[in-house]
Amino acid sequence: MSFIAEELGEEDEELDPSYALPRTDEDRVVTILEQLHSEGIRFSLNRFLTTLFRSDDPRITQYTNTFLGRDGAVDCAFIPSLEKFKSAIPPLKDEHGLEPHITRQFYLPTLDQEQGTVKGNMEVLEEYLFRILNIPHKSFEKRLVAVLGDRLTTARDRSAQAYRSLDRSESRGERFASLVLLPGLMHTRLAFIELLNRQLWHTGKASERDPTDLGVLHQLLDHRTRVKHGKIEFYAWLRFLEAIFSGMAISAVGALLPNCTSVEDLSNTLGARIKTREDLEKLAMDAVDRYLMPSVDRLEATDVKTVEGDSVVGHAVITFQLLALLQNLTHSIKYGHITRILDSLKFMYPIFYAGGSYNYSAEIGEFLHNVTHDWPKQSVDTLVGALLVNTTGRPDGFKETDLNGEHYNKDIKDLAHGPNMTPKILSQLTPSLGVLSEVCDILVKDLGVENRHTRHSHVKAAQDVEILAEHFIKNSVFDFSRDRASGFKVPDFYSKGRSSLAGVQGGHRRQLQRYELGLRNRADSVAEEVEDMTMNDRELYLEDTVSFELGDEYDGEDPDELLQQSDDDD
Repeated sequence: MSFIAEELGEEDEELDPSYALPRTDEDRVVTILEQLHSEGIRFSLNRFLTTLFRSDDPRITQYTNTFLGRDGAVDCAFIPSLEKFKSAIPPLKDEHGLEPHITRQFYLPTLDQEQGTVKGNMEVLEEYLFRILNIPHKSFEKRLVAVLGDRLTTARDRSAQAYRSLDRSESRGERFASLVLLPGLMHTRLAFIELLNRQLWHTGKASERDPTDLGVLHQLLDHRTRVKHGKIEFYAWLRFLEAIFSGMAISAVGALLPNCTSVEDLSNTLGARIKTREDLEKLAMDAVDRYLMPSVDRLEATDVKTVEGDSVVGHAVITFQLLALLQNLTHSIKYGHITRILDSLKFMYPIFYAGGSYNYSAEIGEFLHNVTHDWPKQSVDTLVGALLVNTTGRPDGFKETDLNGEHYNKDIKDLAHGPNMTPKILSQLTPSLGVLSEVCDILVKDLGVENRHTRHSHVKAAQDVEILAEHFIKNSVFDFSRDRASGFKVPDFYSKGRSSLAGVQGGHRRQLQRYELGLRNRADSVAEEVEDMTMNDRELYLEDTVSFELGDEYDGEDPDELLQQSDDDD
């Protein structure tokens, strides 16, 4: 768990007047906390759900650069004609990206307290906020404190807020009313890998499964023994999926060129045709336009995909798109590209829902609502930036805050163990381990020694990529003219998730209902204002939701009656 605090509402602070609330006293400064609890506009936005889905504008540039693999996404060392262009590909940029500087960290003692219940999480928050950090209660009247953790931690902390909201205390600190919750990106990536493992790794004979089935591909790379079905080892799976993406990218290019029946043919053809960087970018753009951009339904509607329903090429396209999304998120985290991170999460929101990971879908949806609709605009950059830390100061030195915490926990487990390591001694010892780890990082950097935490990022998988690319080309996984039906179900998770989230009975509306119910339980006066505003805007919210789902069929009837009819039908 990580804590991030921001100073708010100082007397000499000039706030953007566009975010100011109506004032009765011209000299009164409106704090961001008041804006946080008074701006609840998520219920009155016109077609608000569309704001939580990604924009189409930047996709081509992002996916083309990811596809080209300037920073190792596509390891094509076995194709010499492409290797020379790698340094010439321009790097991705993000106007809202984080500046590379070393993040200041303060290490707290461990706490011998279970966190398997909401009560346990409340004890942890009280211990760290009030006793260890010794933050005065009055500070929470003008400070916003962000708590970052995995999904279970944030879910239990939200429940703790709901319990404490019934407390009649005037202190925001005692009610946890000044806390905002952030998801851990490492745990989000881990959950996405678990989804891929669950949905794309089938059982049965290898000869009966698709050539892009993860189980079939793992048999080709049987030396990757740490990759196991149903058990996720984060780094091992991450590198395994990166190798698959690289192999699919190479074979996708081969599918666009004539007479490429092997990697050797592809290498020779590319050497003859690719003379400049522009030639490479044009070929990559064609592959992106054909295999990454369109959905499977669109490919069928335009007669590019002639085999209807589940097919080998259709499954390859879906797998390729999912792996490209994971690679894009990984790269954007590494370079601190906030816009690309948010764009990736907007993709993952419906994908998690369609894949059965409803809790992570709800977590991402809540976070996107916070960023887009709820949190004061002048605090969003600070809060979203807290998702990442940079322990090296390098432009490519960013990593997830929760992953950094996992590294710290590993140091504790490695160094502080034994029969005499009591909770009391552990709490006294652990704050120094973080400082020693930072000193160690500086030392190995000055000596040029490999740091153990970065050993995974330099793995050369060229041989594995070549094996996979040969397999994909041999089985024509991107050749629509040789497509054939598949006996396995692999849905288009993004399209399916969007339709499942939308509508008067969709998952997104149900999530908002739970959020609205939580607001009704708030005991403080500011939350009651939010509740009143929410109910006043309810008719507009429902009417817009119904019209968004029914389109021209909506005849303007009372949306509450329509919802009541739907509930009766259920």
